[in-house]
Amino acid sequence: MPRIPEKKVVAQIKKLLHSFDNCYVRKRKPYIKGDPDLTGCYNGKRIEIEVKAPDGHPTRIQEKRVADWKRLGCIAGIAWSVEDVAELIYEHLLDKDKILLEKHLKQC
Repeated sequence: MPRIPEKKVVAQIKKLLHSFDNCYVRKRKPYIKGDPDLTGCYNGKRIEIEVKAPDGHPTRIQEKRVADWKRLGCIAGIAWSVEDVAELIYEHLLDKDKILLEKHLKQC
């Protein structure tokens, strides 16, 4: 099975999140070591996502930063796929966006 680069996973996740009217997410720049790759907001709630290639592993500092964001009440996590992000955000989604998410996942 060919290796899927992290850049492709980031693009897939951004495509999913940008399909929601009330969501904005972007690649973090400038990058600070350990900070999650994607930052944004969904319906007034901050999003912080560390993205990894399917065979990738987060560093301890990345795990700590994600845990810090979660502790502060953000939607935060580590994702190796669009499905991981779907699981991460599902409980926070508005009903109309849950329907959109389910359609998106069926198309993948």
